[in-house]
Amino acid sequence: MLPIFEAGQYINVFTEIDGVRTSRPYSISSSPLQRSYYEITVARIKTGFVSDYFIDGVKVGDEFTVNGPAGNFHYNAIFHSKKSVMIAGGSGITPFMSMCREIFDTRLDREVHLIYGCRNSDAVLFKEELTSLSKQYDNFTFSLVLSEPEEGYSGCTGFIDAACISSLVEDIKGSTFYICGPQIMNDFVVKALESLNVRKAMIRREMFGSRQDIENEPGWPKELTGKEKFTITVDGDKKITGLSGESILTSLERAGIRMNECCRSGECSLCRVQLTGGNVFLAQGMLLRYADEKFGYVHSLYQMSASICRENSKFKF
Repeated sequence: MLPIFEAGQYINVFTEIDGVRTSRPYSISSSPLQRSYYEITVARIKTGFVSDYFIDGVKVGDEFTVNGPAGNFHYNAIFHSKKSVMIAGGSGITPFMSMCREIFDTRLDREVHLIYGCRNSDAVLFKEELTSLSKQYDNFTFSLVLSEPEEGYSGCTGFIDAACISSLVEDIKGSTFYICGPQIMNDFVVKALESLNVRKAMIRREMFGSRQDIENEPGWPKELTGKEKFTITVDGDKKITGLSGESILTSLERAGIRMNECCRSGECSLCRVQLTGGNVFLAQGMLLRYADEKFGYVHSLYQMSASICRENSKFKF
């Protein structure tokens, strides 16, 4: 029997690709009642290092090491409303599949409205199952929102903005909102909810890794293209090369330096390193504890800033 988990949590899958030891977190989409296996979904990421390998290179029978289930993106009966509005973008649907499957398998007393945003119908994951569940259960509503709909599509279109949410959700103030998807979508939906006066305590969000197009992040130094090379000094003597648009963590992994990490999105804080020289660029959504800031610790998911590209950066483990 596999370890128990709460619907919405993830596992971290470790692998070695071309001599580089790395890992990626994947939300569990199977129900917590299913203990003989964990179901995960791997979405191909543009310029993806690990996703391409998992999709194209893995064969039946290959074995991988994973950590135990982790994460705080799950329902809390004490603090959360029984009315759940789940807002997903792309592969961000995966933790919600686990939540929905648990609710229906155990007949939990919860109302669920799943709003799923995709580019087009071909990009929709679990479409048949979600459509079937919406017809089978009175406490489940499924709203598909396509930004680039094909001809003949009659459902919701555009983006999941305040107007869209208002038109779909009847009891906004009485619901707990869960958001999962790319950071751009995450930030967009949070602003929409804030404009609808949804309390911060009623918004739960899950980040799916660090931002891929970091050069488009607000505040990114305009003089950097993301390809500038710089030197990282580790523990005072070991020097490695990194790229301005690449996270410190990825640079360390490529150099064969293994870091403690789990979420790869700035939530768990396991990948912290002490910055003893230079600066880093903090992307939106990255959490930084007060003690980390006070004593000079940063997540190794951060990218290098302009000053570091002109001078050595130094880190202490």
